[in-house]
Amino acid sequence: VLRHGAAPTLPPAYSAASKTVVVGVWQPGAAASVLTALRYSEHMIKAGVFLPLDRAQLPLWGNLDTAVLEAMSGYDPGNRYATPYMWGTTGFAYNVDMVLERMPNAPLDSAALVFDPAIAARFADCGISLLDEATMVIPVVMKYLGYDANSIDPAELAEAEGVLKAIRPYIRYFSSAKLLNDLPNGEICIAMSWSGDYSQAQLRAAEAGLDMRLAYMVPREGTVLFFDGLMIPADAPHPHNAHLFLDFLMRPEVIAPISDLLRYANANSASLPLIDPELLADPAVYPRLEGHPEWEAGIVYEPKLERRRTRAWSRVKTGL
Repeated sequence: VLRHGAAPTLPPAYSAASKTVVVGVWQPGAAASVLTALRYSEHMIKAGVFLPLDRAQLPLWGNLDTAVLEAMSGYDPGNRYATPYMWGTTGFAYNVDMVLERMPNAPLDSAALVFDPAIAARFADCGISLLDEATMVIPVVMKYLGYDANSIDPAELAEAEGVLKAIRPYIRYFSSAKLLNDLPNGEICIAMSWSGDYSQAQLRAAEAGLDMRLAYMVPREGTVLFFDGLMIPADAPHPHNAHLFLDFLMRPEVIAPISDLLRYANANSASLPLIDPELLADPAVYPRLEGHPEWEAGIVYEPKLERRRTRAWSRVKTGL
């Protein structure tokens, strides 16, 4: 990019709520490129907020993982607007010793570890946390119940709400960020987590010299995937420079160290030989999409429909 006179600014580390990025992009001329969870972008794509990509200006497009692109096409048909950045699964990170001390036969491959109140009660003293995002938590409950992850059927939502209310007394807090410190510090023993955050927590424990075994589990019942993408606002002042930046991020030698730093899987197949071998070999961080029909991409509905889920979530959190 520098060869073309455009100084890049690398995308920020993930915030606790990618919705803040989505809000910001509605401001005219707000950015040259936007990083956000694609589940929040589908409606803005339809509204014409983003500029269609010019593939002729993205010669490194061929480096991208076709399986990830296919999954992303559910939000962005034909991959016309978004280039993939990082992606992963939603699951449960846990302190192995603290969990097995309280329940030697704990179901470490099932969401029942948290969603069965008789089991969750065993870990109330060491602490359970859930992500603070209805569009992530409720879909995982839906998979646990055997339903489509993105169901907003009123009867199925009521059942999912009942599951969450039954374990509410054993949930220490709802947060999408605190686990990064609390899990390696032993403040909690089970945390609903995104795959990369588990890996960051594991790294922090090692850096602090803590003798702690952390692990990550994707429930056998299924889960929801997330895909973060980069897009160009329709009114970007320098769309050519924005394309240069996106192509810059498609260079294997650029995106590989970003993955190593963030501890998340990127979607650049050509970068795999450059990824930290330990990270690449960890299926929690670098999952394989193939062979997992029970994994679904999460959907955010238009506001009137999405209110069904957010209202149920509010009742769970407040205990009403």
